[in-house]
Amino acid sequence: MNTRFLIHTILLAAVSGGASATDLGAVYQRALVNDPVIREAEANRRAARESKPQAIAALLPQLNGFGRYNDIDTELASTDITPPNPPLPFDRNSDGWSKTWQLSLRQSVFSWQN
Repeated sequence: MNTRFLIHTILLAAVSGGASATDLGAVYQRALVNDPVIREAEANRRAARESKPQAIAALLPQLNGFGRYNDIDTELASTDITPPNPPLPFDRNSDGWSKTWQLSLRQSVFSWQN
């Protein structure tokens, strides 16, 4: 009977040798990663924490800037137009540029939200 017990013990040790021992911390970490309820609760917590900075940002000054540069080059000759009574021949050239800059600063003093 001792040989039979020894054979069963050896077989049991060989079969269970592939099983890995996991501690409670590893199981808990896997649950945090894979459990959808825990992940949903974490996402809701992060969204609630982000609402405060967004509310404060709406009260801060808003600064916007805009700029434009136009280069104008126009040539017009008397042959380009045909009025009923043709005037003397002429040529007209215009050259120029324009710059537009705009800067606006907006500060909310009062915000009414329902």
